[in-house]
Amino acid sequence: MHKAYLLASLSVCLFASASFAGGTSAPFYVGGSFGVSSYDNSSHQMDNLDICKSASSHNQTCTSDDNDHAGHIYGGLQIGDSLSVETGHVNLGNTANYHYSDPIAIKQKTTGVTLTGIAKQRLSKASPVSVYGKAGVIRWSSETTVSSDNPALHGLKVSEDGYSPVLGAGVQYDINNNFSLRAGWDRYYDVGESSEVLEYNADGSAAKVNTLETDVDVISAGVNFSFL
Repeated sequence: MHKAYLLASLSVCLFASASFAGGTSAPFYVGGSFGVSSYDNSSHQMDNLDICKSASSHNQTCTSDDNDHAGHIYGGLQIGDSLSVETGHVNLGNTANYHYSDPIAIKQKTTGVTLTGIAKQRLSKASPVSVYGKAGVIRWSSETTVSSDNPALHGLKVSEDGYSPVLGAGVQYDINNNFSLRAGWDRYYDVGESSEVLEYNADGSAAKVNTLETDVDVISAGVNFSFL
C-alpha cells in the first residue's frame, strides 16, 4: 500500500512540475471521495468442484456478499476548461467474500493506483454544475485469504496485481473557485486473475487459492480543492 501511495504522489508531482515548467496557468487540484462498492460473484466461482453451488444438498449453506465500502484520494491537473488528468489511490474494499458453513471463509481485498482522463461540460456558460465522463486504467493489487477448520485450506493466501480499464461518469458542483462537490459512478473492469477462488485437486484433498476476476462498481461522493 505504501508503494501505491508513493506512485500516486510521484505522478501528481510530475503533472504539477510539467504544468509549471510549461508556463500554463492550468490549476492543480486534490480531492477525495467515499462510497459503496458492488461486485457480482456467483456461487460457482468459489471453487472448481461446485462445493459452494451444491452446499444445500450437503445440508450446508454458502453465501457471497456483494458490496462493501470504497475510498479514493487523487490529484489532478486541469488542462483548459474541459479536460483534466487525475492520478490517485483507490481502496475497493472486499471484491470477493464467501462464507461456507463447514466452515470456510474467503475474503479478497483490492486496492489500486488510478490514472484517468476527465472530460467535463458545464450545463451552461454561467452554471456551477458540470457533467463529466472519465476513462483510464487501474493498476490493481488483490489479496485473497482463506480461513477454515480444514488444515489443507486454513491460512491459504495469495497476492496478485495487474492492469485493468476504468470508466466513469458523474456530476460536479462548483461552490467557488477553490471548492467543488462531486458525485459519480466508476466501474473497474476485470479486477483479479481467475474464474474460481479455490482450485481443488480432483479428489478434493487440497486446494490452490487464486484472486477472483470481477467487475467492481463504485457509487461515491466527495470534494475537490483547487490551487488557483
